[in-house]
Amino acid sequence: MRDEKVIFAIAGAGPAEALPLDDGLGARLLQRFEASKGRMVVHSGRCAISDSGELSGVDVIIAHRLLESAADDALVVTEAAQQELRLPLEHFSKSEETFDGIGSVTTYVYAPFVETLRCEIKREYAEVATNPAKGFHFHTGRKLAAMLGYTDEMLDGIPESSIERLAGTGNPFALGPLHAGETVVEFGCGAGMDTLIASRMVGPAGRVVSIDMTPEMLDAARAAASEVGATNIDFHLGYIEKIPLPDASADVIISNGVINLAPDKKRVFREMRRVLKDDGRLQIGDIVVQKAVPEGAKRNIDLWAG
Repeated sequence: MRDEKVIFAIAGAGPAEALPLDDGLGARLLQRFEASKGRMVVHSGRCAISDSGELSGVDVIIAHRLLESAADDALVVTEAAQQELRLPLEHFSKSEETFDGIGSVTTYVYAPFVETLRCEIKREYAEVATNPAKGFHFHTGRKLAAMLGYTDEMLDGIPESSIERLAGTGNPFALGPLHAGETVVEFGCGAGMDTLIASRMVGPAGRVVSIDMTPEMLDAARAAASEVGATNIDFHLGYIEKIPLPDASADVIISNGVINLAPDKKRVFREMRRVLKDDGRLQIGDIVVQKAVPEGAKRNIDLWAG
């Protein structure tokens, strides 16, 4: 048994495998990942190496935990490994995982299916934002708001530009009102209809933090907030898998038809738990599938975006 610093990979259910570090390692890892169509973690750290080549130690445990939390087709490269590999990162998203007893681990994640899926979903909702009267395979606008139980009182004073771009699946306020002074996090603000309702409910002493991945929708939401003079809203371009807030900072999370579009729902719900206060609550309107979805259907982009 010897102790060395090595760069190693874990793929699928296989063991940690030490890798020879040379100029072509990064390219070979990318080729191997593309061929495998499965999840892989690449890490660098000190390991105990048995005479048979088996790796063990804290860094191997870290890599296994990263593998458990990774999306099904993700390549996860830790900061420690990236310092050795120097991979081009234009197609990677930077992330951070926190583990009890270990702390935070910075990673770079490459998930081709996820990125393709996000692009298609953004394209669809950008069309809703820029051409709301076009007509879609899903309901939109004021008609949808009535179907979901939004009252005239709730919509009073909300710009028509926000209402006509509504493309949700429920009414988070049907689960109860928000309260003055609360901090609200909104997963997917769209054109801002729910955002402005929440802003009004929490009042000037409260705060609404709204995240959306579609720039065109965010532009519409910001314009609507400016139109009504709402100053207690923070808009962020980003993904609901990575919320720009500290732990235990939200009184309530609202969302309307967005979580079903997230490919990594486990990560979304971990983020919910992280940012919610211990006595916080969820008010979510969404779609729930009551039977298992076939693996082939999960990877059908048209079913996600359409």
